[in-house]
Amino acid sequence: DIFTNSAQIKGAKDLIFTGHRDNGFNALWAVTNDGQYPVEYSARLEHVDVIPDKTFDSNIYSTLSTVQRPFHLANICPGTWGPQCISLSGNARQRVIITENEIFVCNMSLSEAYGNPINRDNTNTEVLFKPYPVAFYSGALSSVSYVCFFDMTNHCFKKPAHKVLSSATKCAKPTSDSGSPFYFDQNNYTPVRQIVYGENGYGNDGRSYALMTDSDGNYYVYSFTAPTAYTSDPIKHYARKIDLSVATDFAKASHYAFFSNQMIILYSVGNVLYAYDYNRNDVKSIDMGAEITYLAMEHQSSLTPTDFVVATYSNSEKGIVRKYSIADNVNSIEITPHAREVWKTGLKVVRVLWKYSNY
Repeated sequence: DIFTNSAQIKGAKDLIFTGHRDNGFNALWAVTNDGQYPVEYSARLEHVDVIPDKTFDSNIYSTLSTVQRPFHLANICPGTWGPQCISLSGNARQRVIITENEIFVCNMSLSEAYGNPINRDNTNTEVLFKPYPVAFYSGALSSVSYVCFFDMTNHCFKKPAHKVLSSATKCAKPTSDSGSPFYFDQNNYTPVRQIVYGENGYGNDGRSYALMTDSDGNYYVYSFTAPTAYTSDPIKHYARKIDLSVATDFAKASHYAFFSNQMIILYSVGNVLYAYDYNRNDVKSIDMGAEITYLAMEHQSSLTPTDFVVATYSNSEKGIVRKYSIADNVNSIEITPHAREVWKTGLKVVRVLWKYSNY
């Protein structure tokens, strides 16, 4: 155990790492149920701890009465790319902060200072829409200059309304929309659809995915490529409906993950890991023998789109983290464990994050 935890933080929720290129700014945050804490991360340290006298809120200078302090960090974009964890902020050094209720942007070439949130449709209003806590961009890019979001209040995909991401002051709908293969504006459906889960993939040139649902209990998968500039809209690839008669207990899942090379979604219910091919309408399940506490694709350490990680916890064996591969096969679902990549811990693991050992 290398974490000193002198602040005695509890209620682990997430770890967010933004990469080594921006060492002038805090790069590792531990997110708990009641706050977020900057953490030391240098490989030169035998032990790491919470950085004292540094707060997340101190970088935000909003004048809107509708922002909700204290802020609760949900995501930082862009993240890292590749085994060396290079920051995806690139030369533009742009950063997006998503909290539970706000989206903030900044240009770190100047300073890490955030003004008013951009998750609103008009700068003349203080009314904010609730953002889904993922900024969609291509996971295959080595730098990110533009993103798009999902507005959970108005049920619509939106993008920053400025050609320079860090200069945006509001968001806007895509310039055009149609039902082929799906609408950006989910109000075009009856009943209206809402996002359940979103992810940026590495395979298929970095497609993004959104899992949607409606009040009738139906589920749909959207695949698209996020825009790389203000002048472009997300590129739609397909929409598929989940066959709930085949995808066992899909609505009860605690975790989802998209295999970006094929039309397969991984999900977990209790002890059971499922892989559902929503193109061939086939499913495979594995009983892990303990509660699944974490599930995610893991291309970061080796740029391999077929790898994923599963963490389990039981009173007898405590925490175990395992890596698997799923075959890039259009005709079958094949899952292979990595026999030498099994890590035992006394912790109940809720997040696994790759960090290059030299930084």
